[in-house]
Order: sequence, then C-alpha cells, then structure tokens
Amino acid sequence: MTLPPSLNNLFQPPVRRLGLWLRAPGEGTLRLAPAAAEGPSLPVQDWYCAGEGSQPEPPPRHPPGSLRRRPPERDFYMDLIILPEKVGPLEILTYLVVCPQTGEALVVDPGGPAPGLAAHLRREGWRLRWILNTHGHADHTAGNEHWAAATGAPVVMHRLDWEFFRRPKMQEEARREGFPPLTRVDLPVEDGHRLPLGHAEGLLLHTPGHTPGSLCLYFPGHLFTGDTLFVEAAGRTDLPGGSLEALLRSLQEKILPLPDDTRIWPGHDYGGTFPSTLAAEKENNPYLTDFF
Repeated sequence: MTLPPSLNNLFQPPVRRLGLWLRAPGEGTLRLAPAAAEGPSLPVQDWYCAGEGSQPEPPPRHPPGSLRRRPPERDFYMDLIILPEKVGPLEILTYLVVCPQTGEALVVDPGGPAPGLAAHLRREGWRLRWILNTHGHADHTAGNEHWAAATGAPVVMHRLDWEFFRRPKMQEEARREGFPPLTRVDLPVEDGHRLPLGHAEGLLLHTPGHTPGSLCLYFPGHLFTGDTLFVEAAGRTDLPGGSLEALLRSLQEKILPLPDDTRIWPGHDYGGTFPSTLAAEKENNPYLTDFF
C-alpha cells in the first residue's frame, strides 16, 4: 500500500506501553494493562478507550440508549483515551482525546458544554490543549466559546471554513437554526498541519466535500472524520459549500489509503457499529463500495 507522503513518517513500529480497555458504564473501572493488579484505575462513565497491550474479554452489553461500541480487538500504534458524548439538539458526537501518559487533551467538535466530558477533564486533572472543529457548521462549533473561556485552549479550523462560515450570510443561517454563529478561530490551518498532544501527534487531513474546509484528524489507528464519513454513510453535499465530486476525491485520496484497521470516529452516530473500522466501511459503506 502506498501512503500519501504526509502520512509515511507517522507509521512507526508499535511500541508496548500502556494498554487500555473499556468497562461498561456503571460496571467497573478502566484498568491499565498488562500490569492490571498494580496499575492505577480511572472511573468510567460512558466512554471508550483503545490502546496497546493485552485485551480482556469484550465488555457486557450497554444499557438501552447508550452509544454502541466495538470492544477493543487488537493492538494499536498509539495509546489514546477517547471519550465520546452526544451533544446538542442534533446530537453531534463531541470527543475528548487524551494522551494518558501526559494528561494533555483535545476536544473535537464541541457542539456545546458537554458536561460529562468537562467533568472527566476536571476530575482527572487533564489539560485541554486544543479545540478542533472538523468543519464550520454551527452544530459542531456551538461550544467553542464555552470551552475556550473555560480552558484557554485555542480554536483550530481549516482556513477555508473559517473564511466561509464567518460570512454574514452563514452567520445569519446559524442564528436561524438556533446556534451561536462562528466568531473566532485562533489557528486557521492547512492540509498536513500537525497537532502535538503529549507523546502523540495528530495529522490534519483536508477533506473538502461536506464543506470547503472539512478536516479529518488522524492518529495512527484512529481517524476522527467529522461529517466527511459516517458509519455506512457520508456527509451531505447539497448544503452551501458542499460538493459531491470533492467529497469523493477526499475519500479516495485521503481516507482510503489509510490502514484497514484504522478506527472511524464519526461526527454523528447514525447507525451501525460504533466506532467502525476502515475495513468495515470498505465493505459496507455505499460511498466506498459504489463509487470506487
């Protein structure tokens, strides 16, 4: 498999460090492996973690209404703590991504205050370093000001979406939908920008189609796709700034070359098994099976 040049140096041989696994909400604690008997524990509340190391048996069924999850199945290149929470009237998936060795964190698509994620951040003493918007739609940016004021972290967005969604017409559209308009971006970025996160480093992939400046955030083993790619679906292209041709090109050039075991963390939970993998999407997602 040939990878885009910007991805080549992210792939390093797996290094055994911490292993993290999930217990169902209210049914235990998150343990660190392989030294489970001696390692620390973290309280768990409706969240998912994936990392290297040996894995336990799959967790019990989740209660009705909780997010569907795949249990960890194998080793990953990079240890990360990943906590999703459905936020706002459109139930976007806001993610808190944490380097467990350093406690540095970033939040992806804060659609609002996300009290569950904020509680974890405070309780564990993690430090929020970045606020990342995968694109400029108001349901994904409505919590920017809240999180920036609470943590001092800068807001990151692709330059094209910052330019597009700060236009008066788009700000008025956000107000009409009942959301605060986009008024600040501290770090406008381009394709290939890297976000350091403790011992990890995320790569921002420009994936236009849903919007002109849509981004996906890639860590080896994990891809946060926003509204570019869902489980067995993809983002709309009939909204202002959308383009089906651009979306298909983004899928083909930026996402399909990634390793098949890459976990897909979408911007909405519209069905199917969550999170998915790129291999599963190649088999079941019509945007990948019917166009390529």
